[in-house]
Amino acid sequence: MLREQAPGTLAPVSGLPARWVVDIIQDRAGRVWVAFAARDGASGRQPGRLFVGEGGGWRELRVDEQRLRHYRRFSAASRHRPPCDFLLSTDVADIQPLRDGRVALATAEGLVLHDGRSAKCFGPMEGLPVPAVARVREDARGRIFFFGYGGRVHWLDGRLHVYHTVDRARGLFRRDPVDVWTDPEDRLWVLDEDGAVGVAPIGRLY
Repeated sequence: MLREQAPGTLAPVSGLPARWVVDIIQDRAGRVWVAFAARDGASGRQPGRLFVGEGGGWRELRVDEQRLRHYRRFSAASRHRPPCDFLLSTDVADIQPLRDGRVALATAEGLVLHDGRSAKCFGPMEGLPVPAVARVREDARGRIFFFGYGGRVHWLDGRLHVYHTVDRARGLFRRDPVDVWTDPEDRLWVLDEDGAVGVAPIGRLY
């Protein structure tokens, strides 16, 4: 699998932007996903950019600003809030290929599951307390774990996409998480920014 963690550039040979690369992966369908960092320019902050490479060319994915504004008008408690089925942000911190062929995008506005054409997202209107997601992981059971800032780890239960969360109050970690994983005994392991590792059976965290 093609993957680059260290910052670098892919321009100008490839025709992609001359920006720092945040992440680059190849999904199960052979598509290459590249996220470029946001930057400050003379005209103000320029958001990150996201590209998908397939069929010998590159296609840029963009935020539908009109749909985003409409989405933000509602709260998590709204009974008739619009579905979160679009790209929330192109400020991407992490890209994770999923077993079902999609990718999971950790964005500044929430988690996005994308297949290159359509999306499913989980942001503030879906109850995400802190929208910025820093990392996303998938375990052997198809559960998608994600976390950012604010001392919480969230996960979606496989295909049902039932949303769960665990915070510092459970005692599993003391500081913001930096990585998570599960083991064959179905325990959740959390590494926090102090280097401490906490572990607990996932069944006890529901």
